[in-house]
Amino acid sequence: TAEQVYNTIGSGAIFASGSPFDNVKLPDGSEGYANQGNNMYLFPGLGLGVLSCGARMVTTSMLIAGARCLASLVPPEEREKGVLFPPLHEIRDISVKVAAQVAKQALHEGVAEGLMHHDTFTSAEDLDHLSIDELEQLCRVRMWNPSYSTLVYKPH
Repeated sequence: TAEQVYNTIGSGAIFASGSPFDNVKLPDGSEGYANQGNNMYLFPGLGLGVLSCGARMVTTSMLIAGARCLASLVPPEEREKGVLFPPLHEIRDISVKVAAQVAKQALHEGVAEGLMHHDTFTSAEDLDHLSIDELEQLCRVRMWNPSYSTLVYKPH
């Protein structure tokens, strides 16, 4: 548990687990962060990036581009405290940024084939000319939005 790690190692520990834990109050008054190191931070953006450029494979460089993007979203002052991931409530924006970097890397490596969107095909060459902001906009449009109709059963 996070508490066991911080009680054993102290404030110099960095903790991440696939399961959520509460942060730990340390004897010196500081806080030991219990980061949830889960695939929810990288894999949705990876998949969205692949779909947004029509990548025919996922390369190691694409994974690294996504991971670097994810790491860059944690401000240095937060990292110094032991925070490893950006806030979970920003997960959709995080996924879009990761996706754009993954797509950019796929285009750079030549493993992207382009995008079919509503009866319009955009070639990899055209996608390659997009800025990172434009790639983010493209990824945001391609992102699934969960919206469900309200179902109400009324007996007659």
